[in-house]
Amino acid sequence: MENEKILNDAELEQVAGGAAAAKAKWKWVVCNVEKNYLALRSAPEYKFENEKVKIYPGTAFEIRTDKKSGVYVWARFNGTEGWVNGNYVKTLKI
Repeated sequence: MENEKILNDAELEQVAGGAAAAKAKWKWVVCNVEKNYLALRSAPEYKFENEKVKIYPGTAFEIRTDKKSGVYVWARFNGTEGWVNGNYVKTLKI
């Protein structure tokens, strides 16, 4: 793929849940889509086949701001990790 990002060793370890993943900084955000849902995806690209979980408007979940691929950021929701479009997340006010 033309825009495919190649992960370095540290990123691969984080994705695999290794020691580096334990040090990862997570940030709480909220789904900010106007209708339908935000898809948590297995790959940082818009394809129906890579949808893992649906996140509905107003739902809180976590992202890693240091792990990005284009507009996509690494996210965690209900124990599942994957990619979400960062244009549709908003910082959670606590």
